[in-house]
Formats: sequence, structure tokens, C-alpha cells
Amino acid sequence: MSLDRSVRTRLFTALVLLLVLGSGFVMGMALDRQLLEGGLTGGEALGSGGRGPGSENRRREPPPPDSANRGRPLLVEQVGLSEEQKTRVDSIVAFYQDRMRTLHEEFDEAYSTRYREILAETRDSLRRVLTDQQRAAYDSILVAYDRRMEERRQRDSLGSGRPSNRPRP
Repeated sequence: MSLDRSVRTRLFTALVLLLVLGSGFVMGMALDRQLLEGGLTGGEALGSGGRGPGSENRRREPPPPDSANRGRPLLVEQVGLSEEQKTRVDSIVAFYQDRMRTLHEEFDEAYSTRYREILAETRDSLRRVLTDQQRAAYDSILVAYDRRMEERRQRDSLGSGRPSNRPRP
């Protein structure tokens, strides 16, 4: 009993796909187990700090208490720094945070007016698509959101964090 060539090709293709699927499943299980044993989330292991899409639903371990005050990235903490290295890393992080804050301020100064114009146009365009009832709900959501963002900007300007001037459409 001989199978014709097209049937054999289909069976071979199905077998290869099944093997790829099975090996991916096994590798995923192994990686998941390794990450769980190490106390990491997938995003942290890949260097994104767990902030990728869907990360808000992942359970994350809190950072060690001593790193919370220094602002040192969790990835650097995981390599086992000496006290001297921790001091040097703190200095480097502070230097680049200051540079990023300055750049952010320059960006806001240069583009905030244009950004707000585009935002207003976006909101207006979205409002035109909505029904009267939806528009009223959208407007109330925007008012609440803008109020929270303003409170956050004021809170951030009083603290050491950089202000967030990015309202949503």
C-alpha cells in the first residue's frame, strides 16, 4: 500500500509542525520554571523590566528594600554588586537621569504647543464619530483624566520626578 506523493508531503508537513509546536511548548515550560525559580518575570529576564505589553497583569516581586531608594535598575541588582560598585552605579544612574530630565524639559519646551494642538485635533475628530450620549461620557472621562494628570504634574514638579505633560486623546 503506497501513499501518493501529495499525501506523504502533507503528513510530513503535519509531523514537522507538530514537532515544532511540541518543542516550543517544552521550551516554554522549561523557561517558565526557570523564571519562577529565579523570581523573575519574563520581561525582566529579557531586559525590559517587565514593562512590555500585558505586563500589568503579571505578578512581580517587589524590589529589594535597599534598591528602592537608589533608583538602580533591577537588572543591575541581580549581578551581585559590591558596595563600591553600587556607589558607582548610583552615580552613573543619577548622571543619566539628570541628562534625560534636561532632554525631556527641552522637548517639552520645543514641542508642547504643537503636541497639544495635535491632541486637541485628535480629541475633536474622535468626538465627531461618537453619538451625543457617547460624547458626553467621553468628555466626562477626559475631564477626570485631565484633572488627574494635572494633579500628577503638580505632585511631580514638587518631587524629584520629571513632570508628565502627556494627556491622552
